[in-house]
Amino acid sequence: VNAAAGYMLINEPKKSKKIAARVYDKLTENSSDEISEQYWWRSTLAECKLLIGDAPAAASLFEAATSAYDATPGKRASTRKQLRRLSQGAGIDEAWIDRAVAQPAVIYFSGPIARAGEEESEAPQARLKAAITEFLEKTPIGWAFGALASGADIIIAEAVLEAGAELHVHLPIAPADFLKSSVHIGGPSWRERYIACMKAASSVEWARRTRLAGNAAYRLGALVAMGKAVRLADQLETKAIGYFATQKDGEATSLSIANTRNWKARGLEAIEIADDWPTKAISANAPATGEEELLFGVVLQAKDETAPPKSLVNACDICLKDEMSGLDLFLFESLENALSAAAEFAGSKHSASFCAWLDA
Repeated sequence: VNAAAGYMLINEPKKSKKIAARVYDKLTENSSDEISEQYWWRSTLAECKLLIGDAPAAASLFEAATSAYDATPGKRASTRKQLRRLSQGAGIDEAWIDRAVAQPAVIYFSGPIARAGEEESEAPQARLKAAITEFLEKTPIGWAFGALASGADIIIAEAVLEAGAELHVHLPIAPADFLKSSVHIGGPSWRERYIACMKAASSVEWARRTRLAGNAAYRLGALVAMGKAVRLADQLETKAIGYFATQKDGEATSLSIANTRNWKARGLEAIEIADDWPTKAISANAPATGEEELLFGVVLQAKDETAPPKSLVNACDICLKDEMSGLDLFLFESLENALSAAAEFAGSKHSASFCAWLDA
């Protein structure tokens, strides 16, 4: 069948159809009950039918393949990738592929935190629960990435687990520190829900050497989780969807709004549920004490084994290394100092060896 597909790709449909027909006949003549239940047997028959020119029969056979006992997301991804290659010659489109070889989507989620004693957040919480439940009923989701702060994060994570999807938790700091800075603030009940989600999650990861619950760490954690969602979607030949709860008329400094904008800026599909969440400063800047600590960051990614310049190390207030991503973080208490250090680095000979971002 690969030979038949190859001829289709070089625009020789007659040869493609001839070979595909022969392969189809051979497979059906020599099949057994055991073989006919396998994914690759069914999908190969389906590909033969598609190359022969019988798209309706091919669609039915591909659907049968996805229900085979040994079907996996990886196998479906390989088939979807092959169908995209053949789409022009075979006369099929993305909608046809989605119907014939359905693959659940991947989501990244984020939303406002809930604080103890904020009665005005109870109604938005209830509406968010209803909205995410309805979304998951209508949209097949296989995997979800996000943090687990009290409030919207945990509400969405619980719904994901109830829907039978995999929850992949990515925290900006260690779980115990995150519990203190972003869960305890909601009250005792959120602690129990946080622990339950952590236990049910398919994976839990965090920036191993980042211990400060500051703006830069939380923004970086969100970007890493977004990247994980997009990467998995690419690997599985499916789409990545951002699901965001946000404050109506919220400030741009809100982490949930910043996450939404970052996702949309990349042209990715997004669902935004804006509601009357309290707009009191509840960003990632708040440590366990409840006092706010705003930090500004210069983030470097080395293109080779080059070490960060000592001038930047000496200029920053805090220097961190994120082991998971390999990024170097240089944090500043002063915006002016961060801007000055970033400008000096950009004009230095060292800049060619790094990709750099300014989180200010």
